[in-house]
Amino acid sequence: MVSSWSTPCAVPVGSRNIGENCHEVVVVPRRRRRRRRRRRRRRRRRRRRRRRRRRRRRRRRRRRRRRRRRRRRRRRRRRRRRRRRRRRRRRRRRRRRRRRRRRRRRRRRRRRRRKLERTLKIVLENSSREDKHECPFGRSSIELTKMLCDILKVGELPSETGSDFHPMFFTHDRSFEEFFCICIQLLNKTWKEMRATSEDFNKVMQVVREQIMRALTTKPSSLDQFKSKLQNLSYTEILKIRQSERMNQEDFQSRPILELKEKIQPEILELIKQQRLNRLVEGTCFRKLNSRRRQDKFWYCRLSPNHKVLHYGDLEESPQGEVPHDSLQDKLPVADIKAIVTGKDCPHMKEKGALKQNKEVLELAFSILFDSNGQLNFIAPDKHEYCVWTDGLNALLGKDMMSELTRNDLDTLLSMEIKLRLLDLENIQIPDAPPPIPKEPSNYDFVYDCN
Repeated sequence: MVSSWSTPCAVPVGSRNIGENCHEVVVVPRRRRRRRRRRRRRRRRRRRRRRRRRRRRRRRRRRRRRRRRRRRRRRRRRRRRRRRRRRRRRRRRRRRRRRRRRRRRRRRRRRRRRKLERTLKIVLENSSREDKHECPFGRSSIELTKMLCDILKVGELPSETGSDFHPMFFTHDRSFEEFFCICIQLLNKTWKEMRATSEDFNKVMQVVREQIMRALTTKPSSLDQFKSKLQNLSYTEILKIRQSERMNQEDFQSRPILELKEKIQPEILELIKQQRLNRLVEGTCFRKLNSRRRQDKFWYCRLSPNHKVLHYGDLEESPQGEVPHDSLQDKLPVADIKAIVTGKDCPHMKEKGALKQNKEVLELAFSILFDSNGQLNFIAPDKHEYCVWTDGLNALLGKDMMSELTRNDLDTLLSMEIKLRLLDLENIQIPDAPPPIPKEPSNYDFVYDCN
């Protein structure tokens, strides 16, 4: 009997022939066969997996190689581009340098040619003149150099109060040499216009000095502008300027005019004094400094109509017009005022942090000192109000008015009054009413040249 879970094998055990020992049969169970199949399947799967892995690895290696090749190619391309750019830049720089060198050489050659032409022109002009009208080139060059050093204060120590600044000397590498060349040409031109001789050397130098000083007062920004200014200041122009100045000086510096000035000056000063006091009566709004040095508060001060009391008080906002006396709480009698100080002498400018104050604030500050060590500190809104108040307060105390505004007003009013009094108005009827306005023209197709 054969078991139900096994099957007989067709091959006998230990026999080479099929017919021998057929009664002995090897029985292989199903489980083993299944196991073998499974093992075979697993081996196949493993082989397949290995093959797949190998393929993947090969693919990855190929991809990596391709990427590396691409990267190398890109790097090579970038390097080539960079090299090309660098070469181009170097070429451009070389070209620019060459162009600059060529331009510099051309400029130098032009300058040399111009200088040679100018020197040749001066030499030819001198040689073509008569012996007595010949300009001594060596002597004039030495004296001109000394004159320029004196005008520009070469060799002197710099001063803090100096205000002369000439920007044209900062526009050229060799500004003084070019300045000398322009001035030596001017000297030769002036010598020719004056038809001077060796005896007139000092006169020519004085005229040249005046021409240079007048051209420098206009503050030219370049040497070309300075040269154009000198061309307008010829010898004939200098003579006209001198003549006009001499006429004005003769008119206003003669003895009768000076006596008339002395006679009129007290009246003019009294008029200016009244104007200042009237302005103090109107009053002014001032800004007030707080502890943080900020001008964010307002206060108002004005003089009484009888010129005996100063009324002042704080305000919330800047007023639009005059503030009445009743709204100002504090008062200060003029008789109690001891002195008036300005600028850095003011007590509120001597406090901590005053050194950090702006220069404009220091110029607009003034204080009133009165009895019992009291003080009233002011900061004027502008220079005009500062001059008006300092002049008015000095006039109240019986002192002289020394501000710049008073000087200008005095000069203007004096000159106007003198001119009016010098007018010849005999037998001339001055009308009481202004003349009638003429009718409008029919068309405006015309041009009026003021020159």
